[in-house]
Amino acid sequence: MAFICIKNDEKIYSFIYSLKDWIALKEDKASSFNMACCGNQAILKTSKLGTQFFAHKAKPKDSNCSTGGETAEHMHIKYLVMKELDRNGWNVEVEKRGVTPSGVEWIADIYVEKGKAKIAIEVQWSPQTFIETKRRQEKYAQSGVRCAWLLRSGSIKDTNAITGDYAYSTKDIPVFSIYRNKTQGNQAYMIYNVNKLDSNSSRYNHRSFKPITLPLENFIQRLVSQGLVFIPYERF
Repeated sequence: MAFICIKNDEKIYSFIYSLKDWIALKEDKASSFNMACCGNQAILKTSKLGTQFFAHKAKPKDSNCSTGGETAEHMHIKYLVMKELDRNGWNVEVEKRGVTPSGVEWIADIYVEKGKAKIAIEVQWSPQTFIETKRRQEKYAQSGVRCAWLLRSGSIKDTNAITGDYAYSTKDIPVFSIYRNKTQGNQAYMIYNVNKLDSNSSRYNHRSFKPITLPLENFIQRLVSQGLVFIPYERF
């Protein structure tokens, strides 16, 4: 499953197309479509979750032409995030490769730029230790890239994946809980632990915030427009 394809020698992305335009693209018999990873012929598909993607027409011989075993939900979240970022005027890249000033390489799930702003968004659908998250975060910081993390939560009944060292979402390591929404309307995914400042609070500390739930698309809009406020970290 890939989000990039070469159409008639031009790179295209699946997430930029509306459903109507995607269907029209599928019916385009005059153009050639080739996988960006290997150049072999590509076909256009739509997953059961609604993810628009490119796939090899024939099974690839090269093991590098894989998505690394990512789940359908993981790919769907990345697709929705990229679609929303593109809709908001950001230049979006998939699996962006970069290197720190000291020569350490990194690969971002989603990387976007607008003007001087550089942001990476990592979707973590499998468990990852805080130490590993911090290590990866430091590589982005050294490269002048802001990074936000979406950590998978178990279910709607247990929506907060932010525990232990993850308990405080700070500007240095902004982490958020994401869960698949199966009961609330048409919103496929929700971000749970976004914190809203209580307008009645007289002090600016962790007690003056309360967690709220936002649809994924709305959360992404706020994230890239400086519409989020972080809880000050306090030790007791």
